[in-house]
Order: sequence, then structure tokens, then C-alpha cells
Amino acid sequence: MSIQPLTNAHLAGSDGATWRVACEQGEVALTCITPAIVRVAFTPTAAPPHLTWAIVPAVADLPTPAVAVTEMAASLVLRTAALVITVAWGERLGLAITRADGSPLSSDAPAGGLGYSDDGQPTWTTTLAAGERVSGGGQRTGPLDQRGRALTLWSTDPLPPHSPEQTDAMYQSASFFVMQRDGQAHGVFYDAAYHSTLDIGHAVPDVLRFTTSGPDLVAYVCAGPRLGDVLRQYTTLTGRMPPVPRWSLGNQQSRWSYMSDAEVRAVAARFRQERIPCDAIYLDIDYMAGYRDFTFDPQRFPDPAGMIADLRAQGFRVVPIIDPGVKIDPDYAVYQEGMARGYFVTNPDGSVFEGWVWPGRSVWADFASAEVRAWWADQHRGLIEMGVGGIWDDMNEPSQAGMSAPPEVTVPFGATLPLDCVHQSTEHGAISHAAFHNAYGHEMVRATRAALEAARPDERAFVLTRAAQAGTQRYAAVWNGDNTSMWPHVRQAITMNLNLGLAGFPITGIDIGGFWGDTTPELLVRFTQVGAFLPFCRNHSSKGTAQQEPWVFGEPYTSIIRDVLALRYRLLPLLVTLAHEAATTGAPLMRPLAWLAPADAASVACDDQFLLGDDLLIAPVLTAGATERVVVLPPGTWFAWETDATHVGGQTLTVPVTLATVPLFVRAGAIIPLAGAAQHTGAITTEPLTLAVFLAEPEQSAHAIIWDDDDHPQAAQRGTYAEYAATATWDGDAITVRLAQTGGVLAPRYPGVAVALHLPAGYAAAPDGPTTGDPHALPLTWRYTVTRAQP
Repeated sequence: MSIQPLTNAHLAGSDGATWRVACEQGEVALTCITPAIVRVAFTPTAAPPHLTWAIVPAVADLPTPAVAVTEMAASLVLRTAALVITVAWGERLGLAITRADGSPLSSDAPAGGLGYSDDGQPTWTTTLAAGERVSGGGQRTGPLDQRGRALTLWSTDPLPPHSPEQTDAMYQSASFFVMQRDGQAHGVFYDAAYHSTLDIGHAVPDVLRFTTSGPDLVAYVCAGPRLGDVLRQYTTLTGRMPPVPRWSLGNQQSRWSYMSDAEVRAVAARFRQERIPCDAIYLDIDYMAGYRDFTFDPQRFPDPAGMIADLRAQGFRVVPIIDPGVKIDPDYAVYQEGMARGYFVTNPDGSVFEGWVWPGRSVWADFASAEVRAWWADQHRGLIEMGVGGIWDDMNEPSQAGMSAPPEVTVPFGATLPLDCVHQSTEHGAISHAAFHNAYGHEMVRATRAALEAARPDERAFVLTRAAQAGTQRYAAVWNGDNTSMWPHVRQAITMNLNLGLAGFPITGIDIGGFWGDTTPELLVRFTQVGAFLPFCRNHSSKGTAQQEPWVFGEPYTSIIRDVLALRYRLLPLLVTLAHEAATTGAPLMRPLAWLAPADAASVACDDQFLLGDDLLIAPVLTAGATERVVVLPPGTWFAWETDATHVGGQTLTVPVTLATVPLFVRAGAIIPLAGAAQHTGAITTEPLTLAVFLAEPEQSAHAIIWDDDDHPQAAQRGTYAEYAATATWDGDAITVRLAQTGGVLAPRYPGVAVALHLPAGYAAAPDGPTTGDPHALPLTWRYTVTRAQP
């Protein structure tokens, strides 16, 4: 893995924010973005301006951090409050980045560093420390720790089934990686629009090598040192998700396809009949007239606005799919307008590129153009006026499909547009599809979100996308795409979504039950027991497979699925709080155990469990016919959710399981807010908000911040929210629980507030007064007298 190094380097100058080191091959620029983030840019001589769709414009307005500079004859040292960057030159340019305390972040591998690969591509080769773990990178098969793999960073519609052995690149390619070692974490974001690769100790075990086919190389190093710090730093660069609508945190149902108005209504009615909570029903491509975007088939969906309104009255949103491929049809207005205005992707000779997707011969909207994005956004007007709840953007890697092609035409699975196709970028001029490919879906959902926000400025927009790149979290939620009804994909749902969360995507999920293939009763239950705790919860399956709605297999499976989805709705106050945290800090809702216990080796290595927030540990059953589940408990004391049994952490625990079991544990010192049962998130509740308080021993305290708002996009800015601080203290034989509103003016959502104390075996707590308080009379205090049974 030798490289062609950068040679004859010398300091070329500085403007006080960026230090430029010239070399024979071009220039290396070092910019301290914040005290904890440094930008490293290698720009070869005559390279065009750097292309990025990931970095938010606000980065340019960040205040320049204080930097102490030490210049020597053959080196330069830059020191911020959090970082030390050392660049040295002689025969070759060398770069080392550490934290201010000297702990290493990035150092050149032997005969490595910045330079060119053997085939002339910009590359950066650094060392991997012993035991260093590498996660993130967008959507990935395989384990949470990607060390030992060589990854392709290229949005792709991969051939099923998605397995670590055959599947590399997938739908969501985000070149941000989190490194963990010695109980600390840091991040590296390779801001590359072009096809790139990252070899994580695959070719050489202790070497990390990033290579891009683009003309330059730009990377950002984030100092951490905790995982939460790393995600906050990274999303300072690429943006954070906007506040999500409350309904999008509920259960959702889809299929390719519900073929008619009558079928959609029947599915909705069955959910309510079975008392299975659900907030949304999705319409896949067959709702359209001949797969033409923005249309409904007039025979099968004669009154879509009426259907949408009727379902909305029952608590369901309707979310239709939209694809970027536009049917070639001279009588189709979208095609006519796009052709007349020159809004479609072209070949190098200027002719419009034509390919194949569901409608047959098709053209693709050019989302690199702001004018095209505005036009595309306007096409959604009819759907929005009908009352759709959100938009689902699909096939936007972009991917072609040959199902409608004639026999003599072969379209390989997952084929994209030719790399020499031309896009007309508003910011960058004419660029190739090779440059824009990874950003294609990103800019499509940017247009979709703009459509919803413009039409409904007082409502939160919801967009779901299959393709994404770094930064897409600021426009859309993602899911794992077309998984398969097989047991390995139940486990892979955990690792894949943990990696996505660490790559900056807080709202992620799976096709519960599996998209391809026929599921089984047990498999559907276990898929649902994972999906019910993921940020995005949706059952979806393919045409030609057996139906897999929650009731199809009858009892006991229907009741088991109902119960776990009902628990999701009870956890809605927690999900809403975590979604607000994600929107303000970049923290994922779903977190690896290392988030809580970065110095515990077993927790760091564990990737078949996850945390919801910091306090709720989920260890789903992942194998067929299981009668027990081995659970890793991080250090501390943990309560079993079902039994209140306490367990000392820092060990593994073998838990007996049945089909209905989802092993859940709560960290001692936690307060979990719980709502009452509901059929949808907008249901008027008559049950109190319950503060589930978990205290393991005298003198322990517990606390939680709880967020609620009115679902307005600007709730935080308008003050139409309520932030609560809940605390509990165990002092001798007394426990005191308090709830106070610490921000906002939102009226209470719940008619009362109750406390549920969870204590170790042998302790009992008697309330000194009423156990339910009036949320209009905050602050509230509850006192309990604790007794202990004689041994």
C-alpha cells in the first residue's frame, strides 16, 4: 500500500484561519473550524474547486477559534483548546493530529500520509491503533466494528440478499466514521462527492487508507472525546435533522402495493378492529396511473382526496411514494414541461439521457439545478392539497429497473445513470454524474422537503428516502431498504441502524418482516420486536410475497405483536424527548452500549443489543426457536423491565425467553416517562403521564429531562413547548420525587402525572399523599416512606 508522497513542501502563508503548505504536487490547507474540528484539504495543482453537498453554509459563519502557532524551519504546530496539529516537511510531508492532552487522533502510516495512490488518485493513509474500532460509514452490512473491511462509498441499489459476504455499498453512503479506542472516540469525515473507498485494515491490518476518484481530498477530524461529542461536532458540519412530526414516531404500515382505495381502507379498518396502534399507511408505485409520478390511477383510486381525509379522521396519515424517473409520454404534463425547459439529465452530447425504470422508457430530473428542484417541488402541490401526510422518495440512488424493458434490453440490477451524464449544477456549473451521483438522492429530498414546508409552513414535514449521503439527515429520515425475510436480517437490523446512527442519521428503521421473501409467524414476531424500538417503525413487503400485516398469522402472534407495538406507544414521551435531543445535538435515538460505557470492553464489543437513549437497554431475540438470550449489561445496576429484578452490570446474563419475550433493562438512576395506551399518536389521552422511577439503593438519585411540544416546526423558537425536569432522591427511609417545568409555555398534554417507583426486592414504598398530581399545578412533589423487609 505504498503511496506517492507529497514532496518539496514549505509554508506558503496564512490568513489567520487557514494555514497553507505548498508542495510540488499542489497545496495542503489546514483550517481550524472550531477548537475541536480541523479541516485537512489536499488540492492538487490545477484541481477545480472542491465539490460538496454535505457541509452546511453556516460553517462559514462560525467564529474563528483561538489558535496558537509555532513555526519552525521544517514544521508547523497549531494548537487550539482541544487539538494539536503538526505538519512537517522534508523529503515528504507528514501530518499528525492529537488532542490537547496528547492522545493521538490521526498520524501518518509508515510510508503513508497524504499523497497519490498507485493509479494517481488522492489518498490519505494513516495508522490504526491496536484495538481501535471503526464504525459509521452510512448503511453497512456486517458488524458494528467495520475494521478488517474495505468499503466502497457509493450509493447503490444492491442485489439481495444483503449479506456481509456479497454486499458492500448500499443505499445510504456517508463517509463519516467514528473511531473508538482506550475509552475515547473521535471522528473523521471524508468530504468526497466522487466514488471513494476506505480500507480499514483490510489490506494491511494496522493501516486506514481513504482514496477518492475525485480531483482533491478534503477531510475533517473531530476530537470527541465521547461519542456524543463526536456526533455534535460532525453535525455542526453537516447539519441536524429538523424536528419530526409526532405521528412519524408511531407505527406505520406499507406494502408493494395496496392496489386500490378499497384495499387501503380495509387495511386501516383492520388495524382499528384489531386494536393494533398505527399512524400511517404507505402507497407504493401501483397507486399511480401507469407509474407516472404525482398521479393516481382513476379506476382504482377514484377519490384519493376523500380516501386521505377519511383515513385522517381515523388517525392515519397517507404517505405516497415518488421516484425520480419520469415516464416518456408526450401526453404527460411532467414530461412535457421538463423537456420544454431542459430539466432532465443529459448525455455528453446534450441529448436527454433515456433509461428504464417502472414506467418503461424514462428520463431523470436533474436535481443539481436549483431551478429544477423548485419545479419538482411544485409538482407535489396536488398531492399536498389532497392531504398526504408526507412523501416517500425511492429509487433515488439513482437506480434503473428493467422490469418494464423489452426482452432485448438488459438492465443490470441496481444499474445507475452513466457516469458521463451531465448535470447542470446551480453552484458548480456543468458536472458529470460521477461527481453528482452520491448527492442525487440528497438533492431530490431537499426539493421534496421544500415542497412540504412551503405548502404547510405551520406543520412539520416528513420525508422518507432510500438514498442518502452525509448531511441528508437535515432533509429526510432513512430506512434500510429492501431487506429479506431471513433470520440474519433480524440481527443485521441492529448493527446496520447503529452504524447509520453513528453516521449522523437519527431516524432509521427496517422493513419489519422483511421485504423480499415470505416471512413466518415467528420471524414476523421477532422482526417486530426489533422494529418496535427502532426510531422509524414500519412493516413493508414486496409484491409476490405472502401478506405480513400484524394479524395475518392469527393468535398468539397477533397479540404478541399488538403488545410490543402498544409498548412503543407507551414510550412515546421518551421517543419525543430523544427526537428533540437529536434535532438539537445530533445524538441518535438508538445508541450502542459504548455510548454509555465507553471504557467497558464487553459493552464496546457488543453489537446485538442497543440503547434507546441512555437508560433503556433492548436485547431482542435474534434466532429461531430460542429459549434463552445472553445479555451484556454495562457497568451499574439494571432493572429487568418485566419483573423489577435487579442485576449488577459489568457482566453477561442469561435470560430465559418465550416467543413473547423482549428482554428489556432499565439503568438504575433513570426516570422513564410513559404514556397510556393509544391507537395513534393524535388520540386524546385520558391516562396520566407516568414517571417510572428506578432506584437501586439508598442515597441514589434519578433524573430525566422530558420534552413535549405542539408539533410546530418552530416550537422551540416560539416557546410552544414544555420542558420538564424530573428528579428522585432516596434519602434514608424517604424517597422524594419532583417534577418541574423548566421551559416553554405549552399547556400539559396529559390530564395527570403519576409516579411508579421501582425498587429492589425487599423494599416497599408507601406514598405519604396522593400518587397522581395535577400537571397544571407544577412543580409537583411526591414523598414516600421506604421500609425494608427483615432478612
